[in-house]
Amino acid sequence: MIIKGSNFSVMDNSGARKVQCIQTLEGKKPTSLLRVGDKIVVVIKKMEKRKGGKYKLKVKKSDVCYAVIVKSKQPVRRKSGIIVNAGENGVILLTKTKEPIGTRLTGVVFKEVQRTGLLKNVSISKYII
Repeated sequence: MIIKGSNFSVMDNSGARKVQCIQTLEGKKPTSLLRVGDKIVVVIKKMEKRKGGKYKLKVKKSDVCYAVIVKSKQPVRRKSGIIVNAGENGVILLTKTKEPIGTRLTGVVFKEVQRTGLLKNVSISKYII
């Protein structure tokens, strides 16, 4: 179950590694369950280690960002009857204008993200399930 307070892995190259959900968006109640494709507000809990200092990280620890859920441990049933799930919960960090912060996605992205209207997120991913 994905609810307020759930922890997520970050699936892009923004510099964050672990985030925590602090608020739901789009008129959902704070106690409602979240699904793949829902937009949330997260706080960054853990950053990746900086190697060599050749590049700047795009976010800092304890920053508040928007995010979209791209994969979940909770099984997702599709209209065709197929059930898919992942080993961990994953998000992509977004700016205030709903553009992805990172330029590259690592790992898989569920096809249900397309219903959010954020087609750029799906197009920069290599693996779509």
